[in-house]
Amino acid sequence: MKGISQILGSTLLLAVGVSVAGIYSTFAGDFGQNTGSEIAEDTRSGIKCNGASVDIRNPRYSAADTARFDVVNTGTVDLRGVSTFAISDSSGIINRTRIDTLSVSETRSVAVRAQSPPEYATVTVDECPDLRPREEF
Repeated sequence: MKGISQILGSTLLLAVGVSVAGIYSTFAGDFGQNTGSEIAEDTRSGIKCNGASVDIRNPRYSAADTARFDVVNTGTVDLRGVSTFAISDSSGIINRTRIDTLSVSETRSVAVRAQSPPEYATVTVDECPDLRPREEF
């Protein structure tokens, strides 16, 4: 016996090829579905953030160790997951508060405890991470 017959060799080659194709098709299907879902979510978020805008108004610090400011949704979409911060450059975040939903044109007054006057206030929005207004005290 010098080697395997041509029929057996062809059959083995075909079996290996079918196995590789089966593995690849499973991977490719999952990859395509996951990539498509990520693109759709990024597109929805990008479209929503085009209409998002928020302002910080009337920053003030009282003698009662409280920093106060107003957060206004000046955009055309409701914002969810809004966090407000009073910040000092020397000591970092002094305090923060969370607003679950800020509707279009809604104004919320925010009060945070602060032992010393903050240098500025800022806002972050979970849905639009690039939206970060800042207002000096």
